[in-house]
Amino acid sequence: MRIHVLRAVGHLGGHPAQPVAPALAAGLRRADAVHTHQLRSLPSRISVLLDRARRIPVVVTDHGLAGGDWLGLLPHLYNRFLPVSEYSARVLHAPPGRTTVVWGGADPVRFSPGSGPRHGVLFVGRLTPHKGIDRLIAALPAGTRLSIASTGGHDPWPPQRGYPGLLQRLAAGRDVRFLGAVPDRALPALYRSAAVVAVPSVHRTVYGTDVAVSERAEHPGSDGERNAGRGQPARRPARACGRR
Repeated sequence: MRIHVLRAVGHLGGHPAQPVAPALAAGLRRADAVHTHQLRSLPSRISVLLDRARRIPVVVTDHGLAGGDWLGLLPHLYNRFLPVSEYSARVLHAPPGRTTVVWGGADPVRFSPGSGPRHGVLFVGRLTPHKGIDRLIAALPAGTRLSIASTGGHDPWPPQRGYPGLLQRLAAGRDVRFLGAVPDRALPALYRSAAVVAVPSVHRTVYGTDVAVSERAEHPGSDGERNAGRGQPARRPARACGRR
């Protein structure tokens, strides 16, 4: 297999999942089939339009990127859906007859457990409200370190846009480290160093927005944004376990 990486000259709206690559159209001409990620991303939209015109099959895996769907037309342009879970398929309204769930995998050799010491709690993922990192920080016991390996800038509209800043304020006075983007080669050692790996995703965010709605939100006027902050009060977070 030969991998050819197309250089991005920028990102639409500054979003890391919206790269602008002028060479994409030329690269697609050599393809027999196309698999895109993020149904609503700019590269996926360009790919599905060009390849449908050439009668090239296009399949998509989505990871929750918000955006418009051209009044419902966009999903119908894809030949197949390969969601990472049944929940993702439901959120996308993916047609069952054209959908196959492909669960995310991991390399059992590269990510095998180690014999060294383990300390504290680790979170790896995006700094976005439905990941529930605010709950994790609030539940952190005194004397326990939390390491957060993640990137921000994934939410263009307020109030979600301010989520990274909210986390910084919540972390004040606690043993919380924001590691930023961690290279793939460093992840196995990072996982092996943690006593607990936390996945605190929530169905309703700290802003009172239901996750299924927020993932489909197209602009600040959507229901997900209008209802921000009006949801039921968050339940008291469970205490996170871990050793320093």
